[in-house]
Amino acid sequence: MNAMDRLAREYPISTLIEYLRDKMQDWFFKRRTLANETTTTLTPAAEKMLVERLFSSRGMIVKPSTGVSAEVIDLSCKAFVVNLEERRCTCREFQLEDFVCVHAVALIGHLNGLSCYDYVSAYYKTSSWRGAYSGIVYPIGSYSEDELPEEYRTCLIKPPICKTRTVGRPKSKRIRSVGEFGSRQKCTRCKQQGHNQKTCNNPIPL
Repeated sequence: MNAMDRLAREYPISTLIEYLRDKMQDWFFKRRTLANETTTTLTPAAEKMLVERLFSSRGMIVKPSTGVSAEVIDLSCKAFVVNLEERRCTCREFQLEDFVCVHAVALIGHLNGLSCYDYVSAYYKTSSWRGAYSGIVYPIGSYSEDELPEEYRTCLIKPPICKTRTVGRPKSKRIRSVGEFGSRQKCTRCKQQGHNQKTCNNPIPL
């Protein structure tokens, strides 16, 4: 979005708003259509991730301790403790992603009557995807001054009081929000961050 609307920032405010509205209308329609055509419980990306973890869980050893917890030993002989009721695993992927990790998938496959879908956050489900784009951005069409009410056409809007323009070309780059960080430079010569090849003074390892 930020890269796409860079040129549009030079438009008059009314043209800029219409440009953004048109883009939102197009995005919402395409994503709403795709979400409504999806028949799986999870979104396509989440469904693909679950299938990959199902394949990766094959061959793992499951040692249940209760109906919802177990020790799972992976193919590299590392042991992990899974608790389905608390949605936790010692690999920490389960609780960080709120999505079944490969060890939880192995345990669910070992127990009867359980489904991986019951241990996945609603964030990954198609129903949430549909809900996110259920709103409709309506088209506006062309308009003219003749269509405006009389009080708006005769209203005098004074320009805002602003500071004297600084010397030089005005900035067109978007100002980052609080807590938003850009990517750091990485030198192609020494592979370290914080500078580029032109200013690199580090010795190249043999």
